[in-house]
Amino acid sequence: MKREIKIFKSFEEQEKYFLEYFFYKTPSERLKALADLQKLNNKDFLIPSQRKITIQKHFRWT
Repeated sequence: MKREIKIFKSFEEQEKYFLEYFFYKTPSERLKALADLQKLNNKDFLIPSQRKITIQKHFRWT
């Protein structure tokens, strides 16, 4: 799914868009939408870096 970056001209426009986006959804749809946004924002943090892996190797409990 292709996503576009939406640029708002004012805070009021952003608030209106946000309320329209979430107001017409059921609570479960809202939670799913928020989870999707969180996954999109944190996708870089879910990929383990090489540094983290080597640190875990050095400090492994035996």
